[in-house]
Amino acid sequence: WTTYLPNNNNGAYFLEIDSDDTVYVLGSTNSEILGLSTAGVFRENYTNYSSDPNQPSVNGFIVKLSASGQRIWGTYLPIPINRVTVFNHSIYFFTGYGVLTNPFLGNFVTSGTYQDTSPAQQVIVKFNGNNGQLVWGTYYGPAVNDYYDGIYSIKANETGIYVSGGIE
Repeated sequence: WTTYLPNNNNGAYFLEIDSDDTVYVLGSTNSEILGLSTAGVFRENYTNYSSDPNQPSVNGFIVKLSASGQRIWGTYLPIPINRVTVFNHSIYFFTGYGVLTNPFLGNFVTSGTYQDTSPAQQVIVKFNGNNGQLVWGTYYGPAVNDYYDGIYSIKANETGIYVSGGIE
């Protein structure tokens, strides 16, 4: 099977395949993608947060496709994703590089997590792979607005979530 993203304002940057051969397509867009989202997911619509109509904001997105290429669900995210990993029907990703002042990072943070009240330049997020809903999110790392400080990669398995990164 084959599929595509309509219009040139979109980019699919990551593909992950789970143990059931379902495919997760993750990317970004600065406009609504017809037919991308489904009802009941984290965020059903593209949102332009920009105050300048000539510079639309970039939203992230996740689409789950069946092994035969049919859309199961799709959701928008308030900002793009940096890296992703899939394990046990869950999607783990981080986002945020250099956007400490971005108020939309807080949309991912849930109470009772590792760093739930201490803003940082990045967040780690877990999504339910079955329904496209946020499970939890936490700020992660220092409040340093530097591209080179923070998470570079993420992996999850039966023993936990592992991140690698650096601090200058």
